[in-house]
Amino acid sequence: MTCNELSSLIIQNRDSIAFLVGNGIHNYEIGVKGAKDKLSWKDLLEKIKSGHGLSSLGEKPQEEITNPEYFDLIELLYIRQHTIKEKNEFQESIKSYIEITENLKQPNLKFLSQSYRVGNEKGKTGSSTSLFVKNDSLVKAESVTNEEVLSIHDDFGFPHGKVSATYDQQNFAMKLLNGEARKFFLFKRDIKELFKDYSLQDWILPFLLFASKEQIPIMTTNYDEALSKKLNLTRHCKIGNSDSQFTYPFETYFSKTDIEWPWKEFAIWHINGMVSYPQSIKIGYLDYAKMFNAIRERLFVPHGPAEMFSLIIKKDNLCKTWISIFFYRNLFIWGIGLNEDEYVLRWLLVERARYNLLTHKNLKGWYVHLVDKDKPMSDGKKIFLNTVGIEIIEVNSHDLHESVWKQIMSEI
Repeated sequence: MTCNELSSLIIQNRDSIAFLVGNGIHNYEIGVKGAKDKLSWKDLLEKIKSGHGLSSLGEKPQEEITNPEYFDLIELLYIRQHTIKEKNEFQESIKSYIEITENLKQPNLKFLSQSYRVGNEKGKTGSSTSLFVKNDSLVKAESVTNEEVLSIHDDFGFPHGKVSATYDQQNFAMKLLNGEARKFFLFKRDIKELFKDYSLQDWILPFLLFASKEQIPIMTTNYDEALSKKLNLTRHCKIGNSDSQFTYPFETYFSKTDIEWPWKEFAIWHINGMVSYPQSIKIGYLDYAKMFNAIRERLFVPHGPAEMFSLIIKKDNLCKTWISIFFYRNLFIWGIGLNEDEYVLRWLLVERARYNLLTHKNLKGWYVHLVDKDKPMSDGKKIFLNTVGIEIIEVNSHDLHESVWKQIMSEI
């Protein structure tokens, strides 16, 4: 498709279109603009892995493993190494505590020492703990003032006898109880640091100004907030209590002012999470699986023995979220690979096509394939896009990034 044809297509659909854009805008700056401070998916995974001394996993193969799967393996290897390390440190802290406590009861000392040896011999690791409990018969020391104690299950490899807990022991126990020993959020903090200072060069301005002027929503899979920074937009939330947005920012967006209808007004929505809420970042399959369930709970409601789209029966459930944009607007998708690792997006496109059929709507969609930069599109991807009603547009990279948006701005 030529630059003129693409410009005409976008202008003709400006009243019904929404943009879905991904890391391709940064890849363009890496490849063409010479940006040195940005990461591809491959670079991001390698940086996380090397930053935590996990090079034993080896370089990510090109085939048979997706990016989310590889991230899960990095996290799994980290958890395995550090769970064993924390187990040993915790056993040592209990051993030292027993040795320096003067008024331990001998039966308890014997029991704890035996438990310590058994735990080391078994070398078992796990993640179970029980809550603090009160028990006056437990061993007490003068330096310990509260009677809350920790019971660590044998399957974690810790002594399963009970002792009075020091502050450090209780602090570690709370980490276990809160899941911090599994390090689920450690890498999210790393990702925030890697992306928080991202910016975009001025080539993106015509695209943003066009969307803003024509009240066109933008959804992005990017964690960084570079698009919003370019127009000095501020963060808003459509619900009063924003606590849930830390994990699933369905109602959080960036704009100049509050908006009423997500699918009718300009705002930028981060569908895979954002650096403002590090724990919202979706990168591994576990993240995507939870996101899938969270969207599904909103997208469908019980209807007799089956279920029905909430968009048909109960629209309030979605009207404040970016999900409504997905189902109410024509989609112009660019800068996103939409490969098999984007399984939540692919599922949403399938449900969108099904909704299209059930409601007799005529929702359209376009997917931009860069003929001079992207590898040839696979047959499987072509079948998928065609079946869900997304037309494939082939265009030159320079035309898309440098010419189309300028031409559109000159014509409106």
